[in-house]
Amino acid sequence: MKTLLLMRHAKSSWDDPTLQDFDRPLNPRGLRDAPRMGQFLKQNAITPDQIVTSTAVRAQTTAKMVAAECSVTDRVTSLSDLYHAGIDDWQEMVETFAADWTCVLCVGHNPGIEEYIGTITNQYIRMPTAAIAHLSSNVDDWVSFADGVNVELHEVWKPKDLS
Repeated sequence: MKTLLLMRHAKSSWDDPTLQDFDRPLNPRGLRDAPRMGQFLKQNAITPDQIVTSTAVRAQTTAKMVAAECSVTDRVTSLSDLYHAGIDDWQEMVETFAADWTCVLCVGHNPGIEEYIGTITNQYIRMPTAAIAHLSSNVDDWVSFADGVNVELHEVWKPKDLS
Protein backbone atom coordinates (compact mmCIF):
# COMPACT_ATOMS: atom_id res chain seq x y z
CA MET A 1 0.00 0.00 0.00
CA LYS A 2 1.31 3.44 -0.98
CA THR A 3 -0.08 6.75 0.26
CA LEU A 4 0.51 10.04 -1.51
CA LEU A 5 -0.41 13.33 0.09
CA LEU A 6 -0.45 16.19 -2.39
CA MET A 7 -0.43 19.64 -0.82
CA ARG A 8 -0.74 22.99 -2.48
CA HIS A 9 1.54 25.55 -0.83
CA ALA A 10 -0.08 27.81 1.77
CA LYS A 11 -1.36 31.29 0.87
CA SER A 12 1.38 33.55 -0.42
CA SER A 13 1.87 37.28 -0.26
CA TRP A 14 1.58 39.68 -3.18
CA ASP A 15 2.61 42.70 -1.07
CA ASP A 16 5.97 43.27 -2.75
CA PRO A 17 5.51 43.76 -6.51
CA THR A 18 9.30 43.74 -7.02
CA LEU A 19 9.58 40.07 -6.02
CA GLN A 20 9.68 37.39 -8.69
CA ASP A 21 6.88 34.80 -8.43
CA PHE A 22 9.42 32.21 -7.24
CA ASP A 23 10.45 34.40 -4.28
CA ARG A 24 7.02 35.24 -2.86
CA PRO A 25 6.76 34.43 0.89
CA LEU A 26 3.70 33.25 2.79
CA ASN A 27 1.24 35.85 3.97
CA PRO A 28 -0.20 35.83 7.53
CA ARG A 29 -2.95 33.37 6.59
CA GLY A 30 -0.38 31.05 5.00
CA LEU A 31 1.84 31.27 8.08
CA ARG A 32 -1.17 30.22 10.16
CA ASP A 33 -2.51 27.48 7.84
CA ALA A 34 0.72 25.60 7.06
CA PRO A 35 1.41 24.54 10.67
CA ARG A 36 -2.29 23.82 11.23
CA MET A 37 -2.21 21.30 8.38
CA GLY A 38 0.89 19.70 9.90
CA GLN A 39 -0.84 19.50 13.27
CA PHE A 40 -3.83 17.88 11.55
CA LEU A 41 -1.61 15.20 10.01
CA LYS A 42 0.08 14.53 13.35
CA GLN A 43 -3.24 14.34 15.24
CA ASN A 44 -4.46 11.79 12.70
CA ALA A 45 -1.26 9.71 12.91
CA ILE A 46 -0.30 10.44 9.31
CA THR A 47 3.46 10.78 9.30
CA PRO A 48 5.18 11.06 5.93
CA ASP A 49 8.28 8.97 5.35
CA GLN A 50 9.46 11.84 3.14
CA ILE A 51 8.36 15.35 2.19
CA VAL A 52 9.20 16.48 -1.32
CA THR A 53 8.72 20.16 -2.12
CA SER A 54 9.09 22.70 -4.87
CA THR A 55 12.02 25.05 -4.44
CA ALA A 56 9.79 28.16 -4.55
CA VAL A 57 9.94 30.11 -1.28
CA ARG A 58 6.23 29.70 -0.48
CA ALA A 59 6.39 25.92 -1.01
CA GLN A 60 9.64 25.55 0.95
CA THR A 61 8.19 27.46 3.91
CA THR A 62 4.98 25.42 3.80
CA ALA A 63 6.92 22.13 3.71
CA LYS A 64 9.22 23.12 6.57
CA MET A 65 6.30 24.18 8.77
CA VAL A 66 4.41 20.94 8.12
CA ALA A 67 7.60 18.91 8.71
CA ALA A 68 8.17 20.67 12.04
CA GLU A 69 4.66 19.83 13.23
CA CYS A 70 5.06 16.20 12.13
CA SER A 71 8.55 15.96 13.68
CA VAL A 72 10.15 15.01 10.36
CA THR A 73 12.34 18.05 9.66
CA ASP A 74 15.17 15.76 8.53
CA ARG A 75 13.00 14.26 5.79
CA VAL A 76 12.47 17.24 3.46
CA THR A 77 13.79 17.16 -0.11
CA SER A 78 13.55 20.06 -2.54
CA LEU A 79 13.09 19.58 -6.28
CA SER A 80 13.23 22.47 -8.72
CA ASP A 81 11.17 20.41 -11.20
CA LEU A 82 8.10 20.87 -9.00
CA TYR A 83 8.00 24.61 -9.67
CA HIS A 84 5.53 24.92 -12.58
CA ALA A 85 5.37 21.10 -12.80
CA GLY A 86 2.98 19.56 -15.28
CA ILE A 87 1.46 16.10 -15.30
CA ASP A 88 4.56 14.44 -16.78
CA ASP A 89 6.81 16.12 -14.20
CA TRP A 90 4.63 14.88 -11.34
CA GLN A 91 4.51 11.37 -12.78
CA GLU A 92 8.27 11.19 -13.29
CA MET A 93 8.93 12.45 -9.78
CA VAL A 94 6.57 9.96 -8.10
CA GLU A 95 8.20 7.12 -10.05
CA THR A 96 11.54 7.95 -8.40
CA PHE A 97 10.34 7.58 -4.80
CA ALA A 98 12.25 5.05 -2.71
CA ALA A 99 10.56 1.67 -2.50
CA ASP A 100 10.56 1.70 1.30
CA TRP A 101 8.59 4.96 1.49
CA THR A 102 4.96 4.10 2.13
CA CYS A 103 3.69 7.65 2.69
CA VAL A 104 5.02 10.72 0.89
CA LEU A 105 3.85 14.33 1.17
CA CYS A 106 4.52 16.56 -1.85
CA VAL A 107 4.16 20.33 -1.70
CA GLY A 108 3.66 22.06 -5.01
CA HIS A 109 1.58 24.42 -7.09
CA ASN A 110 -1.56 24.68 -9.16
CA PRO A 111 -2.53 23.93 -11.82
CA GLY A 112 -0.10 20.98 -11.83
CA ILE A 113 -1.38 19.37 -8.64
CA GLU A 114 -5.02 19.48 -9.76
CA GLU A 115 -4.10 18.17 -13.21
CA TYR A 116 -2.05 15.28 -11.82
CA ILE A 117 -4.78 14.28 -9.37
CA GLY A 118 -7.30 14.35 -12.21
CA THR A 119 -5.05 12.21 -14.38
CA ILE A 120 -4.43 9.45 -11.84
CA THR A 121 -7.93 9.39 -10.29
CA ASN A 122 -10.18 10.50 -13.17
CA GLN A 123 -11.69 13.05 -10.79
CA TYR A 124 -11.39 16.80 -10.87
CA ILE A 125 -10.93 18.40 -7.47
CA ARG A 126 -10.23 21.96 -6.48
CA MET A 127 -7.06 22.47 -4.45
CA PRO A 128 -7.16 25.77 -2.57
CA THR A 129 -4.02 26.96 -0.80
CA ALA A 130 -2.76 24.64 1.96
CA ALA A 131 -5.21 21.88 0.98
CA ILE A 132 -3.99 18.28 1.16
CA ALA A 133 -5.36 15.54 -1.09
CA HIS A 134 -5.12 12.06 0.43
CA LEU A 135 -4.58 9.38 -2.21
CA SER A 136 -3.63 5.73 -1.92
CA SER A 137 -3.23 2.59 -3.97
CA ASN A 138 -2.75 -1.03 -3.03
CA VAL A 139 0.45 -1.33 -5.07
CA ASP A 140 3.98 -2.28 -4.11
CA ASP A 141 5.83 0.27 -6.24
CA TRP A 142 5.64 3.97 -6.96
CA VAL A 143 5.82 3.44 -10.74
CA SER A 144 2.39 1.78 -10.65
CA PHE A 145 1.09 4.55 -8.42
CA ALA A 146 2.43 7.25 -10.75
CA ASP A 147 0.66 5.54 -13.64
CA GLY A 148 -2.65 5.73 -11.74
CA VAL A 149 -3.08 2.00 -11.06
CA ASN A 150 -6.10 1.72 -8.74
CA VAL A 151 -5.41 5.14 -7.16
CA GLU A 152 -8.18 6.17 -4.81
CA LEU A 153 -8.85 9.75 -3.73
CA HIS A 154 -10.01 9.48 -0.13
CA GLU A 155 -10.58 13.12 0.68
CA VAL A 156 -9.23 16.63 0.50
CA TRP A 157 -8.46 18.39 3.77
CA LYS A 158 -8.73 22.18 3.67
CA PRO A 159 -7.65 24.58 6.40
CA LYS A 160 -11.06 26.25 6.49
CA ASP A 161 -12.72 22.89 7.27
CA LEU A 162 -10.53 22.14 10.29
CA SER A 163 -12.01 22.96 13.67
